[in-house]
Amino acid sequence: MKCKNCGGEIRLEEMYCPYCGSPNIEAQQHARDMAHYQNEFEQTKEEVIDKAGRQSRLAVRITATALLLLAIAANIFIQTNSYEIGRLVRFLHSSKTKNEYVQRIDSYLEAEDYLGFAAFWSNERVYSLNYMPDSYFGLYRVATQYRYACQEIMKMVNHDKYSDMDLAAKHCASYIQDFYESTEADDYDMQKISSEPALMKHIENMSSSLEAMYITYFSMTPEEAKSMRELSQGNRTLLIERGTEKYRQEAADE
Repeated sequence: MKCKNCGGEIRLEEMYCPYCGSPNIEAQQHARDMAHYQNEFEQTKEEVIDKAGRQSRLAVRITATALLLLAIAANIFIQTNSYEIGRLVRFLHSSKTKNEYVQRIDSYLEAEDYLGFAAFWSNERVYSLNYMPDSYFGLYRVATQYRYACQEIMKMVNHDKYSDMDLAAKHCASYIQDFYESTEADDYDMQKISSEPALMKHIENMSSSLEAMYITYFSMTPEEAKSMRELSQGNRTLLIERGTEKYRQEAADE
């Protein structure tokens, strides 16, 4: 552009003519316009940022509130259905380990470790699974009674645990009675087991094991041990009491 005073060539952004020094009116107006536009730009930018910030903070609060309500609802649902949820979790876990459970159970039975079989079944809640054969559930019930009977016998052998040996003998006879009742032919579980010779063999093994314990720990003859199944509760208790005389004497000597 040309200077209005001398006609020299000057640029728009030059505030004064480099030739004659006259003020560049257009440059000054341009500068004022640019300053005005810059001010408006800054104000608009601040408004946009502030609005976006408010919307962002609102969005955060809405999201946080939604998550809190969701957490509360989930907590209520879990508390209300905790048993069923726990049962489902156990079922899913057990279903995934079905083969492992079956293998473990079979290994206990193959080793004739009925105490280990009963403990494993109980500790792992195998009784809550629906994929095990019904006959195995019956065998577990018998093995559990066998386990209780063995525990009572060993408690009597460790006589320091009892102050009343007569009462202990009654308890022991009662647990032994529970075992024999669980193996009776008319028992619901035994009806299922009786159709499987391999499982019936395990029942016989547990009975023989108890008889061996009577002979070893209660000084019974083989005939007396064999008769324990058929004896009345009172006579069974008397045989146990007689067999614990040595333990009574040991306790008295101590």
